[in-house]
Amino acid sequence: MSNLAETLYYQIYNCTLLGEVEKAKMYLAFLREEYVDNEQSFNVLKKDHRWQHLIELGNSIDNNYVALKSLKVDELQPCISQDKIEKDCVFSKQDDLVKAIILCQDDLKKCLGAQCDFRCFFTEMDTKFGRVDLVASDSVTMYPIEVKKNGAYHDVVGQIYKYVVHFKLSLINRMYEKVIGVVIANSFDKYVFNEFQKTGVICVKYVLKLDNKVEFFKI
Repeated sequence: MSNLAETLYYQIYNCTLLGEVEKAKMYLAFLREEYVDNEQSFNVLKKDHRWQHLIELGNSIDNNYVALKSLKVDELQPCISQDKIEKDCVFSKQDDLVKAIILCQDDLKKCLGAQCDFRCFFTEMDTKFGRVDLVASDSVTMYPIEVKKNGAYHDVVGQIYKYVVHFKLSLINRMYEKVIGVVIANSFDKYVFNEFQKTGVICVKYVLKLDNKVEFFKI
């Protein structure tokens, strides 16, 4: 069960994700008061990555950087909505690719470097931002996965960021520790690849093998 220090940390994190600057400042002030009154309660945060992350969040809020950096809900839309001419299509339906990914999830686990208990457990999961194609997890990380049977173009950037935010907003429930977005496609636009390199979304290229099995390559 989360103590007050942990709860305030996640409230601050959620406010920065949503660009709610004043609320973030308020919770940060509460957290600093708690640190003065009960520093020992912060030991649980100091044991892992959350302590350094909290320091970075505090610096961003103090310097009014949150509004510039945050992902606002109303801005989380595809960058480009125009249709692309798809090439080298290997699956006639995206559902077929999703099914093939689930059948080959042990290979996907190795590709992602996930924990041994990795599993895909949801398809077409509803979120407040739309339906995510596939959701997987291990004991530490939640993986929202956007699947493209052809190439990954500009529109996928907005899509996967929405789903990453959705799961990060639920970190406070302590069901997992991290959220890493994944996009699986048979090719990646240069802009998309460069954007994901900066933001930590994993690009996975799939290749169709015999019997509709797929092979994965982290790029």
